[in-house]
Amino acid sequence: MFRYIILNALFAASSGGQANEIFRKVDEFWTSLSGRFEFILLKHFGSFGIAVYSDYILIGLIGLVVLTAGLVFYLIINRPAPPVPAGRPATPREAKKSARRALKAGNFVRAGELYESAEAWPKAIEAYMKGRAITRAAQVYAKKLDQPEKGVELLVKNNIFEPAAQLLAGLERFREAGELLQKAGKDQSAAEMFDKAGEFGRAAELYLKSDRLSEAGRCFTAAKKWERAAETFEQMVARLRQSLEGRTEGKDFERLQDQAKKAAFAWKQAGQPRRAAEILMAARLPQYAPELFLLAGDSDRAAELFLEQKELKRAAELFAKAGDKRRAAEIMAQYHQAEGRPDEAARFMEMAGDYLGAADIQAHRGNHKKAAELYMKGGDSRTASEMYLAAGLADQAVKLFEQQGDIDAAIKLCEESGNFKALAGLYLRRKKFFEAAQVMMDQDQKTEAEKALAQVGPDHPRYFEAQFKLGSLLLERGENQAALEKFQAMASRIMLSPVTMDYFYMLALAYEANALFPYAATLYTQLATMNYHYKDVVVRYNQLPAKMAADAKRHPERIKLVEGAVLDERYTLEKKLGEGGMGVVWLCQDKNLERPVAIKFLPENLKDHPEMIKSLKSEAIAMAKVNHPNIVSVYDLATQGMLYVVMEYVPGHTLKEMISGGKRMPVDGAVKVFRQVCEALRYAHDIKMIHRDIKPANIMWSTAKFAKVMDFGLAQMMDRARGGRTGVAGTPYYMSPEQTLGRALDHRTDIYALGVTMFELLTGRVPFVDGDIGFHHLHTRPPAPSSLNPQIPPMMENIILKCMAKDVGQRYQSVGELLADLKKVSG
Repeated sequence: MFRYIILNALFAASSGGQANEIFRKVDEFWTSLSGRFEFILLKHFGSFGIAVYSDYILIGLIGLVVLTAGLVFYLIINRPAPPVPAGRPATPREAKKSARRALKAGNFVRAGELYESAEAWPKAIEAYMKGRAITRAAQVYAKKLDQPEKGVELLVKNNIFEPAAQLLAGLERFREAGELLQKAGKDQSAAEMFDKAGEFGRAAELYLKSDRLSEAGRCFTAAKKWERAAETFEQMVARLRQSLEGRTEGKDFERLQDQAKKAAFAWKQAGQPRRAAEILMAARLPQYAPELFLLAGDSDRAAELFLEQKELKRAAELFAKAGDKRRAAEIMAQYHQAEGRPDEAARFMEMAGDYLGAADIQAHRGNHKKAAELYMKGGDSRTASEMYLAAGLADQAVKLFEQQGDIDAAIKLCEESGNFKALAGLYLRRKKFFEAAQVMMDQDQKTEAEKALAQVGPDHPRYFEAQFKLGSLLLERGENQAALEKFQAMASRIMLSPVTMDYFYMLALAYEANALFPYAATLYTQLATMNYHYKDVVVRYNQLPAKMAADAKRHPERIKLVEGAVLDERYTLEKKLGEGGMGVVWLCQDKNLERPVAIKFLPENLKDHPEMIKSLKSEAIAMAKVNHPNIVSVYDLATQGMLYVVMEYVPGHTLKEMISGGKRMPVDGAVKVFRQVCEALRYAHDIKMIHRDIKPANIMWSTAKFAKVMDFGLAQMMDRARGGRTGVAGTPYYMSPEQTLGRALDHRTDIYALGVTMFELLTGRVPFVDGDIGFHHLHTRPPAPSSLNPQIPPMMENIILKCMAKDVGQRYQSVGELLADLKKVSG
């Protein structure tokens, strides 16, 4: 029976093949032993011996059982642990077995971990202690057994301070935690613990040691160590100011100001208000400084700051206390004004000697007499006079003028009071003729106004306006010739521009009044180009043909231009070639030289204006010297009798005629024409002559296949004959931007007009057809020529567009440059 008990125990304690092997060996041992005992008993004692000695046998068997149990225990202890199946955590039993084996192997920390996983906390602590894992043991005390004090005690006993401090912090025993951290050399963490413990002095010192100035200052403040707090905050301010590098805005500067406020509070609490005020001023926080300066006994500085901050009453009180009564009164005056008490304000102003300020208030309140007296005290006699007048005391006002002889003040008073009769006389006394004339014209004293305007000299800043007004008066009175001379003199010194349009409009009216209709038409056209809706220029332009016809009927004595008529017994009129704004052109036969000539008849009315005739002669002499195969020559200018220019006759057609009806010129042919035109322009520009009116109608293509530029210089001749410097002699469709604006011109204006001409010849139309043509020349990009005629090659298109650049600096700078590019184009 004992055998079977032992064998079953061994089988339970073992597993697999090992258990079977143990079972077999024990069974063999037991069988052998039992057989030996039975043999010995039977041999020596027989069956009686077995019965007698059975007790002894039982004792022996028990001893055998104990021996066998010891063997079983040894085998169990030393057998390897069965592997834990993958994916399954070890059971507590398995963990404990593994822990025991780890202990036996001397791996105490591993044993402690296994005991922890089996929740055998005391054994885990014991194992950790054996392995000197004191912190782990303390954590088990604190977290598993809820005995943090034991954990702390264990750590402190072993001089492990930082984890002990953490445990104490968890118990809210911050002061002790701080002391332990300080022992561990962790000053910053110790400061935080002392801070939480309310031991602000100790915390502040450690924060300062750790360079955490803001926290140190706060803790010094909480500990009421004011000087230390102030010094610490000042250090913080200095550090922030250095990092800002002079900037006075943004989050960092706001932080600086916040630290400065804290420093100021601490200095104030430390009994140093001046130092508090100074740091606030340096931080641009003057609004907090006055009271501190006052505490420091610096009432002057406090008063000035109160004044800057509009705390007027406080400032006044301080100035008065300091004995500066005048300044106090001035400030109280400001205070009462701000509070809406003008009478009190005026009273304090008068007390302060600010008579003019007090007078202004009294004047505004309607107390004119009092205001006049105050203005007199303040030395403002002119305003005093006005106040006397407003108070109905004109005698006093006049008396003041008589006493002072202040004509300018009198003028000013008359201007503002509307006493125009006296004002005109005062202006004349001061030789202000233009101003006097203006007043006289407003009072419909036109004769007196003319006299005054006639005395305005050319150095007067409003001379042109004076001439304008004078010319207008003369024109209104029917003095047309005198008016024209005034407007011409004026126009000779200015350029036509949007600012001067009024002047040139009056000049056009004067031309019209003097029956110089072509000149009037030219100016009306130029004005309309600049601003189509300007006054009535379009209406007047359209009325000119009827006026010209009516004028011709009034002067039947003028020679009629008909075929067969003879001029000066030399030129026989054969055929009318054309008519334009500058006159009529006839084909004539020169009887003396027996050659055909072209004669352009100019307006007859020019003969009534000697200066204009003189200018025409000057330009004609210059043109007669021009000699180039591609320029129509000027032969003669007749100024006696009829007024005309004799020119070379070129049989052929103008380019305008050749493209009439929207026809286009082939590229090759156009290039040939333009090369010759460029030769003519290059010659003219070399002798400083500008055409000013290049267009298809002024270019002939002769029957001999030569290009001839006509009217060279005639545009300039007529412009100068008009006495003007309009700078806009030309045809609107072809005028350059600078010509449209009436600015000074150079040879590049001809290059622009030539670009427009090339555009028209190759596309059959001008670049700008509708709307405000002048505006388009100034601002609108021209359409690509190839979009209207795909046959135009890219290089030719680029040439045209470069000629038409708005900015003169972007155009060809000379005709030579243009000619060089044209020669690269085929044809």
